[in-house]
Amino acid sequence: MNDFIAYLNSTNNIGGNSTGSLAETQVKSPYYDSVKIDRKIGTRMYQEIVEGKYKTYILTGHAGDGKTSILVQVLKSLGYLQQGEGLDVSHEYSNVFYVKDMSEIPEQRQVELLEKSLSAPSYGKTGILVSNTGPLLNAFVTLSNKKKEEADELLSSQDKIELQSMILTQLDKNEDKEIEVAGYRFVLVNIARVDNVSFASKILKKILSPALWTSCVDCDCKDKCPMYNNQKLLAAQYDRVSEFIDNYYRFLYENDKRMTIRQMVGQL
Repeated sequence: MNDFIAYLNSTNNIGGNSTGSLAETQVKSPYYDSVKIDRKIGTRMYQEIVEGKYKTYILTGHAGDGKTSILVQVLKSLGYLQQGEGLDVSHEYSNVFYVKDMSEIPEQRQVELLEKSLSAPSYGKTGILVSNTGPLLNAFVTLSNKKKEEADELLSSQDKIELQSMILTQLDKNEDKEIEVAGYRFVLVNIARVDNVSFASKILKKILSPALWTSCVDCDCKDKCPMYNNQKLLAAQYDRVSEFIDNYYRFLYENDKRMTIRQMVGQL
């Protein structure tokens, strides 16, 4: 069987607990680079790093929105992540420090790694931290409280509410500018607020690439293989199919049923 078909099957998370659909697993596959779609925010982060414009980026959003994929894009662009190489929980390079996922880290270390990420620009590095919203809010409250205690002050309950409200407001606005919390400046990017409708047809085009289906051409079963026949049919009618797909996901998006990139890939 074409190994690429096995890869496509691994991207489907229909069971709700499939780790094969996760970016940290997919990145190890030799097919990952063949189907990935680069994101504008990842390209911008890469350009700023090579230009020495060091900032801290915190990427948050829903599971499957592509937060980890953006981190992978930056690391691969910098030549730090080779084909088949996976991500560490956190790692430090000459000009980048990253944290892959705050939810994978014990609570007592979350504040430590958040503070290290926020401090990265002060010692000539870009900090990239990936986190779901809940752990991020809790870590910022704890960090702010720590800073208050160092100044012999206390963080009141109202202060905590205002801090969380400020971060949540920024997540809702998703403005392209730095904000400041506890004396640290950083860019907070809510991937869930990014319109990802256009990614579906781009991903499909890469999946249908003839180079990924060459092993099927000489297969004795090719004439009765539903997967290969689907590939040929969709490739021949790509313009019509992509228009339908774009319209379908646009309809869902406009009716508050936004699909994550992981969900799109699984469906396709």
